[in-house]
Amino acid sequence: FVGCVCLFSLYMRAITISATAEAGAAGTVPRAAASAGRPGIVCVPAALVALAWGIVPPVLGLQNMSALTMYANLKHWGGSNHLLVPTGVLQDHWAAEADVAGTGSSMGIFSDFTNHQVVRIDAAESIVLTSLSPADSSEMLPPRARALMKGAGASARYFGAYYARIYWGEMRTEWKIGSTIGDNASTPDSVPGSGSSMPYGLTAYELRRLLALAREHGKRFSITYTRLPPAAIHASPATWRDYLGQSVTLVEDPALGTQRCTVAGGAECAASELAFAFAPAPRFWLTRVLMQYPVPLLPESA
Repeated sequence: FVGCVCLFSLYMRAITISATAEAGAAGTVPRAAASAGRPGIVCVPAALVALAWGIVPPVLGLQNMSALTMYANLKHWGGSNHLLVPTGVLQDHWAAEADVAGTGSSMGIFSDFTNHQVVRIDAAESIVLTSLSPADSSEMLPPRARALMKGAGASARYFGAYYARIYWGEMRTEWKIGSTIGDNASTPDSVPGSGSSMPYGLTAYELRRLLALAREHGKRFSITYTRLPPAAIHASPATWRDYLGQSVTLVEDPALGTQRCTVAGGAECAASELAFAFAPAPRFWLTRVLMQYPVPLLPESA
């Protein structure tokens, strides 16, 4: 929001200076007043700032939500689907460096970028988690609209991850996004109606961010996930969906201070898995800039 206000102020100033210069050229204001602020002094930097804000962060991997790619269907993580432009360059670079060095936490402020591993969420029982990801809001669409989408060969599914993140950011107490999980305003967590069994993909970074929000919420939650191998990061969503690996179930009750991590079969998690499951939240400044969208793994995905 602060960035938008600053850019708006900068552009308004640029427009004012440009109008003054044009008026000076036309002789309606003194040339001295017009030449005091030439358009190039502000307009050129403003254009460069706008270009950098709209293009550079998604390429570097510093921005997903609020990036100027709304209608581009651009993949911001897990490999770029653009013909020319890459995305997530910094995450890919630092993740590779961490793999070579065998470390991730020793990279200082960049350690969060090494958590770019793809994680498939197989099930979740939490209003916070299911509302933010995958934010399935299909039932909010009018029946006629869904019928029209199905007639055109689309899945007729709608995921409101963008709006859900705005809603959470405003600290609303009622949840309208993700209405397919039930009455979010009154349904307690971890009961039928507050869960999701639709698998979806996330980065390990985004999973840490969402788990931190669920813990902050203070209600009991559970989540089952499968970590995909590093080579799968640039694979297709269908590959993520069909991957067979060891699933992990995490159950926490922040109010009671209880935590449990088990693998498929009921065995307790190893130390390395515990470090992953209970990793601290990403750095605050990064969570204000980088909020990544989930990738729903629909059964019909090719």
